Amino acid sequence: MTVSVVITCHNYGRYLRECLESVLAQERRPDEILIVDDASADDTPTVAAAYTPFGVRYERVEYRNACRSYNHGIAATSGDLIAFVDADNAPLPRFIGALAAALEGDPALGFAYSDRYWVGDAGATAWADLGVVSGTIYRSFPPDPAMLVHDNFIDTMAMVRRAAVEAVGGFKDIPILWDYQLWVAIMEAGWGAHYLPEPLYHYRVHGSNMIVATRPQHRGCALLIRREHFGKPFWAPYTHPQLAVHLQLVPGQMLPGGTPCHLLLTPEVIGTAYPAEVRLNIALPAGVEYLDAECDRAKARFMARGAGVRIGFPTRCQTVWLPRSPPRCDSPSSRGRAERLARSPSH
Repeated sequence: MTVSVVITCHNYGRYLRECLESVLAQERRPDEILIVDDASADDTPTVAAAYTPFGVRYERVEYRNACRSYNHGIAATSGDLIAFVDADNAPLPRFIGALAAALEGDPALGFAYSDRYWVGDAGATAWADLGVVSGTIYRSFPPDPAMLVHDNFIDTMAMVRRAAVEAVGGFKDIPILWDYQLWVAIMEAGWGAHYLPEPLYHYRVHGSNMIVATRPQHRGCALLIRREHFGKPFWAPYTHPQLAVHLQLVPGQMLPGGTPCHLLLTPEVIGTAYPAEVRLNIALPAGVEYLDAECDRAKARFMARGAGVRIGFPTRCQTVWLPRSPPRCDSPSSRGRAERLARSPSH
């Protein structure tokens, strides 16, 4: 498959040389490199012209709009895969090869992304604004839709399959979080994604980072994206997690005073992004005792007789004491009633 690199630039001539050198130093050379210069008033054209002999194309636009610049780059290139590179950043040698290999290996993947290194100007106030330290690694997360509905953790410096980005109409023209909207749209369209837990580029922090300059608009755009997308059927399991509880009573050996039974409760939270703290309210039949212990009444920390019991997970299997003549624990009616009673979570 062919790979196009789209470098977007607006007054980043001072960083463009390093960016181009890093692209040309890739272990897997791209088939096409395009600089989209969006109304720069610095030396960006001069820097770009020096790399024409190396096959670097330069096109100037007057959008003054990052999304339109990205979309211009998509339309003006022809590669099967498109690597988006911001002119103030620098991909490491494995950037193109590693991301392209992931997409080539699975035609169902729409995009691939990685971790990154924080680098940049020592005196920039953006370090404090972002709360990061130079030289450290920003760890992203696997492309779990249940996490993506909460926040964006995938940067624009990624590689996308042309068929996927064109299928969703490219970048939506919004002032910030255009990358978030694109990843959401691609996954919503049925494409998968691949995460490489390896820092594959340098993300430069400086005095004019878009991530800082547009922060006041972040919340509003996030709400617009969620309103547009997260009401659709694809996201329903992740925006409205459901709790399923599988319950089973396993009678133990008859002992004086009753029969200890293991109450096996297996909670399964469908659609949550984080380990769930599940609590259940269970109504016990008359004569049944619940103990928070290992079948030993003397060591019980809590006991209830025929009353509501609150159980927290994760936990070991619970113990229930049944009367001397215990009901059949495996009968469909008893099991169904227990399951219905168990399905009353309060998070």
